[in-house]
Order: sequence, then C-alpha cells, then structure tokens
Amino acid sequence: MAEVLRLKLLGGLHITLGEAELKGFVSRRAQALLVYLAVTGRAHFRDALAGLLWGELPQRRAAGNLRVVLSNLRHLLPNHLTITRQSVEFNRDAPYWLDVEEFEKRVRSEELGVRGEGAQLVTPNSQLLTRNLHEAVELYQGDFLEGFYISKAPAFEEWMLLEQERLRQMALQALHNLVQYHTLRGEYAAGIKYATRLLALDPWREEAHRELMLLLALTGQRSAALAQYEKCRHLLETELGLEPLEETKALYERIRSTPSYHSVASLRPAFGPVLPFVGRGEEHAVLVDWWKATQQGEGRLALVEGEAGVGKTRLVEEVARYVRARGAIVLEGHCYEFGGNLPYQPIAEALRGCLSRGREGSPSHPGSSASPYFRTSTPLLRCGWRSYPSCCQSCVKCIPTSPNPSAPPGRPPVRGFSRP
Repeated sequence: MAEVLRLKLLGGLHITLGEAELKGFVSRRAQALLVYLAVTGRAHFRDALAGLLWGELPQRRAAGNLRVVLSNLRHLLPNHLTITRQSVEFNRDAPYWLDVEEFEKRVRSEELGVRGEGAQLVTPNSQLLTRNLHEAVELYQGDFLEGFYISKAPAFEEWMLLEQERLRQMALQALHNLVQYHTLRGEYAAGIKYATRLLALDPWREEAHRELMLLLALTGQRSAALAQYEKCRHLLETELGLEPLEETKALYERIRSTPSYHSVASLRPAFGPVLPFVGRGEEHAVLVDWWKATQQGEGRLALVEGEAGVGKTRLVEEVARYVRARGAIVLEGHCYEFGGNLPYQPIAEALRGCLSRGREGSPSHPGSSASPYFRTSTPLLRCGWRSYPSCCQSCVKCIPTSPNPSAPPGRPPVRGFSRP
C-alpha cells in the first residue's frame, strides 16, 4: 500500500511521505510543481506547466527542463502523479493529506451566521460547525508558502501571491466569525484569543481593535483596553496617516469615563473570586440577538425562568454588561414576592439607578415640570428632572400621579408588581 503524502503549505513548505520528510527533489521548481498540481487539483497541459515555471526560456528548453523535473517526481512519488505525453495531474486516489484542502473544507462548512450584526447563532448543528471553524484557524499557521521563492518564474509567483491573499482573507473572515461567536456567547477570553490572532494577521483592521478593546474591558482589563486604543491610534497615524473612526473614539471614551460597569468587579460576590461564566453561551447569544433586533425596531420581551441557582441572575447581568459596553442605557429594577409596600418600586429603582450614573453634575432637586408622582417622591428619587433622558420621561407618563393609586369601589388597593 502506498504511503501517505502530507503537504503542509500554510506557514511554509513541509512535505513528508509516511513518517519521514520527503527529500531528493532535483530543484525548488520540482517542489513548486508538486504544490501547484496538488492545490489546483486538475490536469494541466505540459506546455502550460513549462510556461508557468520557465516562462523566460525558449519553449524547447523549457520543455526539456519540465521532463527532468517530471522524471524526478515520478521517481519520488510513483503513485501520486498521473503523467501522460500531453498532461500531468495529481492523483487524488492515492493517500494524501493537504492542509490547504482541509482548511478550505472546514471554512466553507461554517454556517454559523455571525457575519452580520444581530445574526441568529443558535442552530441545530452549530456545535459541529463551530468545531470546524476552530479547526480551520488552527490549520492556518501562516501565509500560503510563506518564505518559499523561486527566481525567474513570474507566472508561478503571481499564482502564489493570489493564493496567499485568497487564503488569508478566508482566515481573517474565520477569525472574525469566531470573535463574534464567542463575544455574543459571553465567552470573552476565547474572543480575546481570536481577536489577537486576527490583528496579528491584519493589524490595520480597526474594527478588530474595537472588538479587542471591548473584550478587554468586559473582562476587567480596563488599562489594557485603553492601551489597545493607543496602539490602534499610533498604528493608523504612523502607517496610514489617519485618525481612528468616531466609533472607535466613542468606545474609548466610554471605557475611560466609566471604569466600573465594564468590569467584572460589579459581579464580585462578598467573599471569594468571580466564577467564570460558562454553560449559558446559547442563551446569552439569543438575548444579545434580541437586543440587536430592538435596535431595528423589533421590540422583544424576554422572560428568563429556571430553578433557583441555575444561573438566571448571572446570565441577565452578563447580557446587561455586554449591552452597556456597546453604549446602551440599561434600567435595572428588582421586585420580590415579599417586597416592601412602595408601589412601582422596581420602576422607581430603575430610573433612580439610571439617573445616578454619569449625571453627578445635574441639579439635585426635581424640576417644576416633573410628574406629580415624582414631586411627591423626593426621598425616592433625588435627581434633577431636567437630567432625565427622553426614555425616562416616556416611562414616567405610564406611572399614576399619586404614590398609591386608588382602586375601583369594592376592590382593595392595587400595589405595583405585587400579587393579588
């Protein structure tokens, strides 16, 4: 039985037959011809191959050189090439392994749907597709035929450079998809890993710098996130003569001015370290996907239910941190079955928490235009009415004008969010 031929072309050129490195090539052009035949995967006329590798020589001399190389390859690999008087083809029926082929196969099977913002990630076969994508980026150890060169063969060099760029773009897209996938699932450490690899391949990709800044901030690495912005700004200025986009500047300012809510410190328990967020990636992705849908005018209501201790609160907190880091305003209110007697307490708590963040300089007494409910609830809300964002003013319109609205005759008073 023929031994397995293994060709590793991503990150250099390494050829083995069985367990040993394949040696004995008559020249680098012999290696180049084997690579070309294996990657293209089809038959080529002899004249075309002679022009590919010896295009600057007369036809007769180029054909003679091709015969020498083919004789060498037939001796080294008698089972892996099909050679006739007119054409040459790589024999795919012989045992072989080609990293380029495996890489492309895995990337093209990837259908996670993370190319667009707000894409749906949860699919019946998402686990298999994600594994394929992880395997693809592990196969990509560097540019196609990195460091390989043959002189006076412009046609081969042109083909090699085109393949390099094509495969590099596939790798960049795969890494981008993995960053999006892990970020939407709340798996920030994995997102950082792939964002760093993406920037190593394409350091001028500004959106990748933004993603890495966000991920660093979400894992509590605020200084590293700010340093990443400076690295991005310096690179764009020195290499391209450009400034960062306004979107990048805005993210930098949010991280710089709000160090607390981007950090995991807000989730730290009274005693002990913060436990990693695991096992709720699909639910995290769904909630983030719904939030993105609301930005397109598709309002959603999400109810998270489950047994005590399964991680409902942590899931909601992680999603809230994610959307805050994206610049959203998050209103948080809590209500319990055996809560206090204050009606609409969760709404008041949510508005109070929103107004207390980032508005320390606002007036400390309610304005004259405030709803009567808030004018009579100054112990509850000690924030200036004029500092209310429009979303809060819209919420206030839904609240009755008395702290304890009267019930219809014959029925007891109804208290906000309490059970009858």
